[in-house]
Amino acid sequence: MGASGELSRPEDLELPEGRLTWAEATSILGMSGWRLHGKLCPEIEELVTQIEGCWRGVLPEDQFGLYDLPERYRYLDSLDPEGEDPFAFRSLPDPQKGEPGYPRLQIENRAYWSRAFRKLHIEVAARQDGLQVFHCVMYPRVNFDLPILSMDLVANQGRVSLAVVDPCPVTPNLELPPFYEQPVRDLQARYGLESNRQAPDWGREIFSQLCVIMRPQSGDELGRFLKYTLALTQMHVQIAKIAHPIGRAQRRRLELVHAAHRRYCTKQLENDKTRRVLEAAFGAELAAAYMRDVMFDCPEQLELPAS
Repeated sequence: MGASGELSRPEDLELPEGRLTWAEATSILGMSGWRLHGKLCPEIEELVTQIEGCWRGVLPEDQFGLYDLPERYRYLDSLDPEGEDPFAFRSLPDPQKGEPGYPRLQIENRAYWSRAFRKLHIEVAARQDGLQVFHCVMYPRVNFDLPILSMDLVANQGRVSLAVVDPCPVTPNLELPPFYEQPVRDLQARYGLESNRQAPDWGREIFSQLCVIMRPQSGDELGRFLKYTLALTQMHVQIAKIAHPIGRAQRRRLELVHAAHRRYCTKQLENDKTRRVLEAAFGAELAAAYMRDVMFDCPEQLELPAS
């Protein structure tokens, strides 16, 4: 990765019997299938491409698919708040500064599921005045003892001003399991990362001690953050691929994990900065529903596994 923060392409591009794998196709196509392709800074576009490619390349195809995300929330546009025009991203021109509707906010979502993850969610957002957001949460199923991997990138005028990534623990004391914690420490040491910003009050209730939250001071520092984020995602997915679910007999452990998932979603809903941006564009009712039902949804009841 160069000083610009650009991620390198996968090194294992082979053509099995002349056909591309999902991960290879994702790498080649990039974000070309997204409505917001071309409206985001290169760092966000590349991170989306690499993470999608990781999911598709590592998780078994017969245990991986599209999450049933409501059509209403797959694309949100402040110029079409009711979602009446499926081609609004092409048909509606951006308003000029000072005109009604400025600054236009566009949000796009994709989500997947797998054996160990109930939802793998990526959100990207672009506002006409230069604000850009990458948001990703990998929600394990509550019968898997895995952290909730959460990551955010915020850019203004093409410059990343906030970068956050953390494997949020699913334990009451916010401790990561030893088998997970040490590899994360090793990755942070490898990429030389240190936080230079404080977590908000709501974040302290869900983030681990290994949370990285920073304002990158250079292209090199941003590049190391992006490399770390991708390496952590790859590690997380590989662990999930071989993880065993919590048995039905371990009801207390299942209850604690479920409570941690609810804690994560409840605290994330206290993020007033995100809420204010959404309310300004879509109104309070839609903003609340979007945050509650798409970004930070959690099953109300604990569903015990069959065995």
